[in-house]
Amino acid sequence: MGADAQGAKGIVITPSPRVLAPDWRARVRAAPPVAWMSVAILVVVGAVSNPRLSGLLVPLATVVVLFAIPNLTARANARLILYQDVVIYRGPLRRVQRCSRPAVKRIVRVRLAVLGPRFPLTHLLFLNDAGRSMISLPEEWWSTQDIERVRVELGVPIDTLSESVSPGEANRRFPGAASFGLVHRVAIGAVALGIVGLILLCPWRRRRRRALIKSRRAQ
Repeated sequence: MGADAQGAKGIVITPSPRVLAPDWRARVRAAPPVAWMSVAILVVVGAVSNPRLSGLLVPLATVVVLFAIPNLTARANARLILYQDVVIYRGPLRRVQRCSRPAVKRIVRVRLAVLGPRFPLTHLLFLNDAGRSMISLPEEWWSTQDIERVRVELGVPIDTLSESVSPGEANRRFPGAASFGLVHRVAIGAVALGIVGLILLCPWRRRRRRALIKSRRAQ
């Protein structure tokens, strides 16, 4: 359960991020082919660039780090602060979302199909009267007790959207629900994968260049 403190400045709730979700086995089985292809590409590129054992360990470690970094940064930086007149959410990268506390009329639990409908990320959207999302809170980073405390403190219901929706569709239903990174996740992921691949290929290209220079000198 996330630690919290109460004082003159308000109630501060800290996250309890999990490296592995409780249903991680089901999520792994439901992972889309593109996720497995990305992991396979990293492993193959690492093996080609370095045939030794480290060539396999480096890309595998890269995948682990990519999953661990968001959880570590969330634990270090994320905070949800409930003041008497305002609610403030500071994300893992210290990006701040805030809204008037009386303006929060309900909270909606939305499953964002980031990697397909079977592999969603769950967000809690703090909505105003117009249905606009003022704060988008990743539910996986917070304990059940913390979520219940937020509901009680704000005195609003938490509804759950029955079906998974894409980040773009979530923004159409609840403007402001998904960030730019989630909406354009495919393009950003492709660029990130390309950068990692280039980094892993650099040692292989250097060795190949040195071998080519030696063969020319030998001639």
